[in-house]
Amino acid sequence: MTRDPEIWYQKRMLIGCVLALAAVALAGCGSSSAPAASTKVTKSMTASPTPTPAPTLSSAQVASMVRDLYYGESQAYQRSERQGYAYDLAHDYPGSERKSKFRGCAAKAEALYPGMTEESVPEIDTLAPDPTWVGPPRSKGEADWLFAGKKPQGQTYIVTVDYTYTYADGQQQTQEEQVHVTIWDGVAYFYSSACPA
Repeated sequence: MTRDPEIWYQKRMLIGCVLALAAVALAGCGSSSAPAASTKVTKSMTASPTPTPAPTLSSAQVASMVRDLYYGESQAYQRSERQGYAYDLAHDYPGSERKSKFRGCAAKAEALYPGMTEESVPEIDTLAPDPTWVGPPRSKGEADWLFAGKKPQGQTYIVTVDYTYTYADGQQQTQEEQVHVTIWDGVAYFYSSACPA
């Protein structure tokens, strides 16, 4: 689970405020023998948390995470197209897809190509950092894409991936595509749209 520093800070402040209010309320309701509660706000309650720098990953660690991401995708599509789309949605960079539109497009694709499987294999020797990447503009058919012009948090890489689609009748189609992967907070994400471009 990803810890957003801003949300973490807000939760911490809320807990501090609730505790201070509870102490004031108890002091006003209690007996005369109870000491008055202190509402002193300490520096630790108001100071912004110091951001923790992202751990530096070795090239081998990044390569392993990218391999695992696409291996998991291939395994999900081997089980069923529905499981493949579910894997894609679960491993898309947070906030990059409109989930309801993604699911709708995935259902249409499943109806068009029942029994299709997909194998995706990253060409690890093409893996390279791409720190200035931002989400490309949304094309006309990509109703699920929300990340146009946005820069992801974490470390982003570009890699070539070989896709092999096998249809129910045994026909195969191969495709090579340059894609982006972002490693954020120790998790690898891709940007997979279910809606046609």
